[in-house]
Amino acid sequence: MSKNFLEYLKNKYPDDKTDIKEIIIDAYQIKEFTPKEKDYLQKFTQIHLFSLNMTQLHSLNNLPHFPILSEIELSDNHIKGEELYKLTIYIHIRKIKLANNNIKNIEDIKCFNTFRDLNFLDLSENPINNINNYRKKIFDIIPTLAFLDMIDKEGKNYSEFEEEEDENEDNEEEEEEKNSEDSFIVYEKEDENEEIENEEEEEEEEEEQNEEEHKPNKKRKFN
Repeated sequence: MSKNFLEYLKNKYPDDKTDIKEIIIDAYQIKEFTPKEKDYLQKFTQIHLFSLNMTQLHSLNNLPHFPILSEIELSDNHIKGEELYKLTIYIHIRKIKLANNNIKNIEDIKCFNTFRDLNFLDLSENPINNINNYRKKIFDIIPTLAFLDMIDKEGKNYSEFEEEEDENEDNEEEEEEKNSEDSFIVYEKEDENEEIENEEEEEEEEEEQNEEEHKPNKKRKFN
């Protein structure tokens, strides 16, 4: 299986495409990475999203280190809480999805308070959800966290936040288009004014030339 997985990686992500931004290996049964698989994947230094949902992962050993990774998806696996500290190699992580695993203890989440940018954590469908004041405890542990299990501290759903983000992006695009149109109108008006000025200059030159041509010739007088 390991050899087959390495070949799968090489076929799906050839090492001459090292500028890719995402690696998605959902539903491929791997259980854990080998050192060779880790070394191969670390050639891709521009990865922002690493997705490993439904891969039957039990261990986070030999995770490839991606220096600018911002999102990792590990839902629907068999990951235990004692494995979570291995995620701290991703110092710029912003979003972690760990739904439907085997995470039981608050103590295992404390390693996440080292992240400076983590604002989204999904631990839904884990035994840890049954702990009293679970949400408050997680928010206290991770000060940067905005969303836990798709919900913020005020009970707002992440999908609403995404809709607002999309709306803001649309408004920004519309504003950019309007500014672009306004700029075009200004440039068009400037071109039109310049054309008028050129025409006026040509007319003035033509009038001056006509005046010169119609002036009477003066004869020299000799004494």
